[in-house]
Amino acid sequence: ISGISGISSSSDVSASATGGPVACFTAVLAKCDILLSKTTLANTPDLHKMAKDLAAASVEIWKTADELRNCLQARREGQAIIVVDKDEAHRNGLESIAANLSERQSFVQPSWLSETYSQRRRLPVESFGVFVTEDVQEPRPAQGASYAWQPAEMKRLEEVSEQAHQEKESKTGGSINLLSAIQASAEQQARRDKESKAGGSINLL
Repeated sequence: ISGISGISSSSDVSASATGGPVACFTAVLAKCDILLSKTTLANTPDLHKMAKDLAAASVEIWKTADELRNCLQARREGQAIIVVDKDEAHRNGLESIAANLSERQSFVQPSWLSETYSQRRRLPVESFGVFVTEDVQEPRPAQGASYAWQPAEMKRLEEVSEQAHQEKESKTGGSINLLSAIQASAEQQARRDKESKAGGSINLL
């Protein structure tokens, strides 16, 4: 009987069981632009097909850091995901690019794409990041600088601590200078006593 809701034909069942069109890839990466490293792709050629099968919005291949920058400057509606090996990323100094990425751009390892393909669902890019936090650090504020959100009391305590540190260094330096003066005075006195005794001996002779 055909046309009854909920009942699949035998051909549909067999296609689903064998991974055919019914069990096919939904548009898992429909809103993603995949930017594949040429070197990474050479090591794992199937990545290009995986991205296509997952219905990525576009799949681009880049070779150098400049080519990657050009790809990222293109106007996009979806999220740009850069797929590259960790070693290659560090070797080519891509940290500077990573530091300037927008929230809709991400560096991921090839395993993100292969696992997404295997599980037929888009996995979080954060779990497959290329750079750890210390690799891409924002510039630290200058000493004494404060953020707008920093509580006034915390800022005051930091200033008091810094002042106490400076006073301690100043006192330590003063103690060292006083000790040096005392030692110099003692050496001069010893020298005078020695000269005085030597003069007395000559007169006696």
